[in-house]
Amino acid sequence: MQSANTVVDSDTRLFLCLSRGDTLFIRYVIVNELVLALTCMSHLAARVAARRSLVFQSCCAVLITASLLGLTESQAQRTCTASIHHRGGMDDAEGDTTNARVVGTCTVDDGASAGTVSAIHAGAGSGVGAGAGADDVAGAPPGATRREARHYSAIVVGAGLAGATAAHSIVSRHPTATVLVVEASQGVGGRLRNMRAVPLKDALDGRTGAGDRSGGGGSGGIVYDLGAAWTWPSHDRNLARVAKAAGVATVAQYGDGAAMSDQAGRWRAVRASVFSEERRFVGGAASIPHNLLRLAQDTRRVDVVTGFAVDRVSQAKTVADASAPAVSVHAVATSSTSSRGSDLTATGDVVILAAAPQLLQARVVFDPALPSALATAMRATPVWMADTAKLAFVFSSPFWRDMGLSGSAFSRRGPIQQLWDNTQEFIAPSGSLAPAAEGAGEAEGAAGAGSSDTGPQESPMERHIAAPAALSGFVFGADAMQLGGGGKAAGGVVRRSLEQLQGILGAKNAGACIGVAAQAWPLEEWIAPPMTSQSLAPPSSAGMNGFGARELRVPQWDGALLLAGTETEDEAGHMEGAALSGLRAAEAAVKHLKRVA
Repeated sequence: MQSANTVVDSDTRLFLCLSRGDTLFIRYVIVNELVLALTCMSHLAARVAARRSLVFQSCCAVLITASLLGLTESQAQRTCTASIHHRGGMDDAEGDTTNARVVGTCTVDDGASAGTVSAIHAGAGSGVGAGAGADDVAGAPPGATRREARHYSAIVVGAGLAGATAAHSIVSRHPTATVLVVEASQGVGGRLRNMRAVPLKDALDGRTGAGDRSGGGGSGGIVYDLGAAWTWPSHDRNLARVAKAAGVATVAQYGDGAAMSDQAGRWRAVRASVFSEERRFVGGAASIPHNLLRLAQDTRRVDVVTGFAVDRVSQAKTVADASAPAVSVHAVATSSTSSRGSDLTATGDVVILAAAPQLLQARVVFDPALPSALATAMRATPVWMADTAKLAFVFSSPFWRDMGLSGSAFSRRGPIQQLWDNTQEFIAPSGSLAPAAEGAGEAEGAAGAGSSDTGPQESPMERHIAAPAALSGFVFGADAMQLGGGGKAAGGVVRRSLEQLQGILGAKNAGACIGVAAQAWPLEEWIAPPMTSQSLAPPSSAGMNGFGARELRVPQWDGALLLAGTETEDEAGHMEGAALSGLRAAEAAVKHLKRVA
């Protein structure tokens, strides 16, 4: 229900919870809002925090009234949005696209109006931490009809984890730097994504793409982590640092009970520990880039543009000082919601390309051309998750735990080859539904599967389920392609996967499924090019998995052009690689900015 160019902040998420009667999440959002208010008090002007408080109180009153009156979800949301704008909420940018909320403009030609490319909102709670979808942030700088190209200190291409990390780190490290983030898809998050489930009947009919990423509370509720999901604390030190900056906590992956193994068509329980120290992020991993960009925008020095794909990166000269080298970025609109056919131009002292190298090589023209060794490495580096889909089945409760099952299963005979318990949880003191503070309940080092997450707190800590229960699985290759293509073929993949669940849980239990969510990464236009080049031999300097070729980490154009993204680091395509690359690129960018100042 949320359009691509609107924002779901914590106030609107509270509305969504009220309209669904989701009292657990209501309490979660209220606590989250209080924490954010305290953060604002310490880092921002007092008037910003006060205004957020007014917005929050206003939304509470409006939404509770709407719930009591029985208004529809869309009616109540319009009422809430009007109330926010009336009270000066959304930090001015949403209500007035000419306000100096952001640092400037960039050229958007062919009649694109400021209304179609409005500023991303950095309001309290923007992101997915309390149940919003992974892509509920969109926009571009206001005043976009101006013809002169705006100059930024840095331009970041890509708003996934690496790009968000780089943008946040730059403005944290440099007191005056301005940053433009350009994203081709209609929302931020990259390969970190939450989605709303569709009814099982729709999925069986092949309408697997009907669910959106707005988190609007469909029949199956929100399914988390349909992209990257896990972190390994003993290793992922950079990711931990980035998540802490974003204010996102973790919880141990559930793994108590028996796993199921498909042995020649017969499912058997296996008493083996599937997970060791794996943890997941509360609110989904997509919370991290959302929160990072929100915090970066709170500096009033960051613009985020979605729905524009960069197609040319050139060395240029700044308008103000022809002797100072700069980089020019040109992008074209990717959908009707961002005025398809219009284009955008901006210049920067440094540009960070935070997208899959193979995608950049296929879609972007570089002037001057990149060195042949770099171009070859970009073309040959695999795209993480380019052959993978995730398929989730949603239930009203994780009943398999009462059956002594962990939710984990393995098979080589059906579409789902690995299954796990994807129920979203958070940690809170015993007897309370409020989430614990960041880091609370997390043991030092590795946390065992199904850990109780207890710690030195005065009150015992407990796990609380924060969303409808889900079992999610990996689907690969041709099945992944069919799942993303929709229609009869997609419905067939869902049906065969449901038959696998019947073997694991029993026909009656599997039939209790209330929704399905599917994310087929092979067909994501702005994540990876067609899979024709996946068969190329990895670069000779790459790691064992084909990622991390050293050519990808060498600055170009006298330090003005940098690459980031998980594929640029030898981290097996994990989120740790994306976080590390974003921090690395930001450090190099800040050094370059100081050098050319």
